[in-house]
Parts: sequence; structure tokens; C-alpha cells
Amino acid sequence: MTVQSLLAKLLELIKQKEKLMAEILQLSNKMAGNIEDWEEFNRLLNVRQQYIEKIDQLDRQMQRLQQMIKDQAGVGDWPGLKKLHPQRASAIEAVQSNIGQMALKAKELTDQAGRLAKQRMNELKQKMQNMQASKAGMAAYRKKGAQHDGYFIDKKK
Repeated sequence: MTVQSLLAKLLELIKQKEKLMAEILQLSNKMAGNIEDWEEFNRLLNVRQQYIEKIDQLDRQMQRLQQMIKDQAGVGDWPGLKKLHPQRASAIEAVQSNIGQMALKAKELTDQAGRLAKQRMNELKQKMQNMQASKAGMAAYRKKGAQHDGYFIDKKK
């Protein structure tokens, strides 16, 4: 394969990563706005984890491909490759920059969702503690039922 075709393949992989990152951003946005429904929140979290795993696979493929490109072009680093193929390298850098911005935004939304989830969890714990305390208090004021006749059976002999 030529360096140009390898660069085209790399650009294709980066665009796939960009699409997955857009999905993660969308899921993070939904998660930040949907803390009330824990099942849906957990489902979104699992789907997002699947996308992250796919991105990890793409990253490994891109690293191998970048090494192949450097070896075939006879350069040791990205700036050297950029001098030889400025158009493709600029297109790749533009997509990578966009991916970075989406990742930062997704992290902000995820942090926000985490804070809201923690806050909701603390509220839920407080409500449960209040309910347990009120149950104990109410039990003290309830009348005990009248005891009816009973039998005692002694099993010691």
C-alpha cells in the first residue's frame, strides 16, 4: 500500500472515531438530563461503555497504521509526515481536534451527571433514614394487640 492510501485509511478510522465520539457526547448529554430514571441512566452508561471500547479498538488500529505510515514514508514523527503530505495530515489533525473538543465536552457532561447522581443518591439515603426513623417512632405509639389465650408446651422431660 502507498502512503497516500494508508493516510486515507487513517482518515477513515479517525472519522469513525469521530462518529462514536459524537454518540458518546449525545449519551452524556442525555445522562446529565435524566438522573431521575436510574434504569435508563444505567442503560445509557452501559451503551456509552460499549462505544468507549470500540474507540479503544480504533485507537489501537490507528496506532499500528500510523507506525506503518511512518515506516513507509521514511519519517520518524508526525511533523515529518506532515511536511511530505500536508493536505491529508491537516485533514487528520482537524478531525482529531474536533474529537478532542467533543471529548472535553463529554467529560464535562459526565462530571455533571456524576455530581447529580451522587446528590440524588444522598437524597434517597436521607429519605430512607427518615422513613426508618419514623417507622420506629410510630411503632412506639401503636397499641399492642390483646393477647388471647395460649398454651405452653414444655418439651423438657
